[in-house]
Amino acid sequence: MRFLKSLKFAFCGFAHAINYERNMRIHTVFALYVLVFAHFFNLSRASWAVLLLLIAMVLFTEMINTCFEELCDMLSKEYNHHIRIIKDVAAGSVLVFAVFAVIIGFILFWRVNILMHIIHVFLYNPMYLAILILSLIISAIYVHLGPIGIIKVFKNKK
Repeated sequence: MRFLKSLKFAFCGFAHAINYERNMRIHTVFALYVLVFAHFFNLSRASWAVLLLLIAMVLFTEMINTCFEELCDMLSKEYNHHIRIIKDVAAGSVLVFAVFAVIIGFILFWRVNILMHIIHVFLYNPMYLAILILSLIISAIYVHLGPIGIIKVFKNKK
């Protein structure tokens, strides 16, 4: 029973990060697109493991950054030089990991023939292109408003 309770708390923490942290939503959107497009590349098991580990680590560092921000905001509402450093360093850790994830992504995915094939698939299949454009619009709304903001929009329409 304790395990289920701790699992519930963990999911609540993840949901909080998604609901209240725009950067977390940006990372989840990029992760989703990377996972979808990775199927074009016929990656090895080791490459999939690296890719999944990178995604997990970027999400992890963003959530740890959120923890530091929340803790610092709880400790002091007014400006504090030390708290500013803590928040900046935590945010910098996310940036470092995200930049290296992008570099490793280029190493895994920079295959011109496959990239050209992907472009060809979308240019010559209007349905796929429409789905891609629609998914980009939905992703932008998700990143901008977040789940709570989207729910508020729909509640206000009624």
